[in-house]
Amino acid sequence: MAVRLNVLVLRPGGSGGRFHQQFDDVIGQLLGRPGLDVTLLERLPSADDTGTERLALEALGGHIACLAWSEPKDFQVELSTAGKPMVRRPHQHDPAASEDDSQAMLEKSSKETGIPIGRMFYFDMRQDGANTTIFASLQELLKTLQTPMFQIQSLGASKPPTRPASPKPATPQPNVNPPAASKPATPQPAVSPKPPVSPKLTTQPQPSPMPIAATDEDAVDEHLDRLVDELDDLNL
Repeated sequence: MAVRLNVLVLRPGGSGGRFHQQFDDVIGQLLGRPGLDVTLLERLPSADDTGTERLALEALGGHIACLAWSEPKDFQVELSTAGKPMVRRPHQHDPAASEDDSQAMLEKSSKETGIPIGRMFYFDMRQDGANTTIFASLQELLKTLQTPMFQIQSLGASKPPTRPASPKPATPQPNVNPPAASKPATPQPAVSPKPPVSPKLTTQPQPSPMPIAATDEDAVDEHLDRLVDELDDLNL
């Protein structure tokens, strides 16, 4: 995750003057810069103030750089009065922050009131050339804040990923009861297909009439002739 720096800029008191011109120059340098979240305040809210200044001040968290045209101790007292106590963290442009006795006083007050103490990087904008080098100074501070985060991420990424243990191949178990050998099937003789049977005719042929022999007709005629002769004899 990229480290961002909250920048609180407090407008100098009074009307007009050199500090107000510097304030405008600083705002022009810082607005819209990557990695910087700039908050502008016309004044620090009082203890009973519920306006937008208090909401903006309470929303500040994480790494905070405070830019003001006043003494560091005076700025800390105003922050504590507004309900946002902060101690100064030492950096290149405020090396005496760790030697400030007000930090011990703020920690004691925080224990009594229960209000958590924030930590800030203070920039005294009254120093010569501070208004022209402030952007470069904040970039240097941002780099120092990103370095520990980069080292932590590198240490986390340097650990080799744990490879899952590859499963061992299963050892084949001997078969105690081997299956009985199957008997070969007896080959069956190939059966040739039978030719189709044509249906038989059930109609029997009619017998032809027997012819009358010629000898029979002659016998009949002869018999008739004999009867006629006998009749003729009876009439005589």
